[in-house]
Amino acid sequence: MFRSRQLPGIFLDYGGETVRGARTSSFTAPFTVEEVGECPAGDRVALAHLLQRLSARRAVGRRVHARVAIRPEGQLVQVLTAEPKRLLEPEYFATLCSGQLQIDPEKYLLSVLQAEDGQSFDPGRMGERELFFCGLPLAEREAAQGSLVDQDIYPESLELGTVATLGAVADHVRHCGFTTPVLVLEVGGTSSHAYVVSRGGVTHTRPLSSGLDAMVPLVQRNLGLKDFAAAKKLLYANAFDFSAMGPELTLGLAREVHALISHLEVRTGRSVRQLLNLRLPPKMGWLGLALARELGLEPLAPAIDNWLAARGITPAAAVRVAVGSDPGWLGVWGLMLRGEVQDAEQAA
Repeated sequence: MFRSRQLPGIFLDYGGETVRGARTSSFTAPFTVEEVGECPAGDRVALAHLLQRLSARRAVGRRVHARVAIRPEGQLVQVLTAEPKRLLEPEYFATLCSGQLQIDPEKYLLSVLQAEDGQSFDPGRMGERELFFCGLPLAEREAAQGSLVDQDIYPESLELGTVATLGAVADHVRHCGFTTPVLVLEVGGTSSHAYVVSRGGVTHTRPLSSGLDAMVPLVQRNLGLKDFAAAKKLLYANAFDFSAMGPELTLGLAREVHALISHLEVRTGRSVRQLLNLRLPPKMGWLGLALARELGLEPLAPAIDNWLAARGITPAAAVRVAVGSDPGWLGVWGLMLRGEVQDAEQAA
């Protein structure tokens, strides 16, 4: 009598400057998280070591089958108020894409989800007006797939890391019974993005014009550096403690975020109490703390044990120690919460 082989699950989150990975006892919950690790993004040697650590028994030359999250530059993650009845009209959908989303739908891979629960858009639920549009340029998807295969990774699924993370945050908020929304920030170079997550899902999204590049002239002036390039290199290198300058450097970004929070309070009557910063390197923790102080918010430190246990996910003791309450791992947990992956012969 033959028994089906229980194959381990591999989850990889390309979260900006860091790749985080985990191995579980299977792809299908309930399972145990047996091993975790991380390495700098772009370091092929370090990534090869991480893959070997997560999949030590794979044969030489075999690709690692994994569920993968990426964060492409051209990704689209936005909540829109739409007319659901008209979404089935090609002209209306095209108008939304070219107008509010400012994209060419023929060049994008797009999904439309219910903002409340993250399920695929169902025309039968005509009461839903807040819809969650997410996607990426087709060219970036092809480039990402090619890059992964070139690094000996076969993506069983390829997802937007931001979407997986927001799903994890929404699930955590519901599990913990938070009564106030959480503000999630992705701080980028030329711009940033803000997301408001409550028990009802992702309720608001907004692009922000301020990013790390806007802080460079202040670094240059305060440190007396000769040119913009030197100041930018110092800021991005994370080799200097900018804690003392934090309030000044984050002032522009804090003003934009404060305007969003004020708009939310007027519109919904609800106040944001917690802040979660995504994609910030560990040495840029000063930025997250400065923003939280400026906005009067508490940094969100997810308590993973009870939450994950309720989802059939049990981190091993060493994993709990390694991960702690680091919000950087929310992308990995989000991948694990995204549903079941078929355990089949195609796995390596």
